[in-house]
Amino acid sequence: MKLLLSLMILTSGVRPFALFAQVRSETARDYGWGRMVGDCLVSKCQIFRGFLLTESLKSGEFASVRVAEQLVGPPIGTETVEVPYGDPNDVRMSGVSPNRAWRGGVTFSRNAPVMVALALEDNPYAKAGQPMLVTSDEHCSAIIRTLVADAAHLETVPDGISSTVASLARDPNPALAGYLYAHLTRREIVDKPELECALLLQMVGSPSVPPEAWTEIALEARTQYHRLSTTGKTTLGRRFLQLCQDPDKRIAAASFKALAGMGSFDDPAWQSIEPSSIQKFTTVYRALVMKGAIPRNQPLEAGLGIKYE
Repeated sequence: MKLLLSLMILTSGVRPFALFAQVRSETARDYGWGRMVGDCLVSKCQIFRGFLLTESLKSGEFASVRVAEQLVGPPIGTETVEVPYGDPNDVRMSGVSPNRAWRGGVTFSRNAPVMVALALEDNPYAKAGQPMLVTSDEHCSAIIRTLVADAAHLETVPDGISSTVASLARDPNPALAGYLYAHLTRREIVDKPELECALLLQMVGSPSVPPEAWTEIALEARTQYHRLSTTGKTTLGRRFLQLCQDPDKRIAAASFKALAGMGSFDDPAWQSIEPSSIQKFTTVYRALVMKGAIPRNQPLEAGLGIKYE
């Protein structure tokens, strides 16, 4: 029953930011902030620290922020920036910018310190000119500053992304994991799909990633299957088969959801997977089907030669 409940929850397809709004764990919070910083840095944006000159606001108005330090982006060129405001408690608009951007926690008083991430072009979370995040939270501000430095360092280190992803298992860092997810899916995806897939699957089950994000990561890796070489497809398939057998049922659930939708089991790449690996997976798959923990998947059964006597 516990396994069935886990599978139902973790394969429900809830969007990550909606889920993070419900789950208040520190891991989920920091991972979400890291995602935002990553999307900001991948697209064109400005990040700056300043002080509020506006003490109270209504949706549709602008907060005047006196700029004290710029961390990212083209020179601002003015002493103050007018930042669009939206009430984060307005349930009708809480999921869109600028309302969502102000959920970071802001102290509304004159000269209150704030960190602002402002989009300069349309991206998945904000339109050009709107904020992606405004916060007075010291922890969040420290995360932003650290990730900006980490991103700059990665630009100078050839292949540094691989060692950085590997570090997430040794030294849990949810904010860095969130940034790396954005980096992988919006930069590496352009010309390095095999690298992206390999590194994303390292993040499934990582202590740096909230469990409610594992399914999204596995599904993202699967979407690149058609772009992989034959060797890359074999590697991806083998890894999914391994993850489906993980003792942590949350990892297995995320992997089953991704594998079940693969739709390419007749691909020659699957012929290169060791029969022993497929046999081990088949045993686990049959057991879960018999328990009613997962539904039968006909394409998967046909592709992997899973038969029922």
